[in-house]
Amino acid sequence: GKTSTGIESKPYKNPFKKAKTFDVKEKMQELVTKNEQLLQKLDDYNIPPNDPYRINVQTVARFRIGVTTDALKRGQNPNKITSQCSHDGSVKTLDDLIGEVEEEMVNMDNRKKTA
Repeated sequence: GKTSTGIESKPYKNPFKKAKTFDVKEKMQELVTKNEQLLQKLDDYNIPPNDPYRINVQTVARFRIGVTTDALKRGQNPNKITSQCSHDGSVKTLDDLIGEVEEEMVNMDNRKKTA
């Protein structure tokens, strides 16, 4: 290290590299959790098993949980999740997917209020 400044030289570590990976895993886990909460709301609101709305929401939520859980286990890139879970290609990020689930929870709350 340099003695004139008193600063020890250490190998350079990119401060964002590990944080980003951790953040991505956190987002993936959040996506799983939000979809599980969405499924729980279907039960909480007693939406009948044969209701087309319930069937659609369950199918999408379970699919997204499966894809995301699998990607987490395999250490896969989140782009794989977004490409598989975007029904119309408009979803670009995990945040977009999380936003869709949160939006659906609000829709469900509103649907319950008008039911």
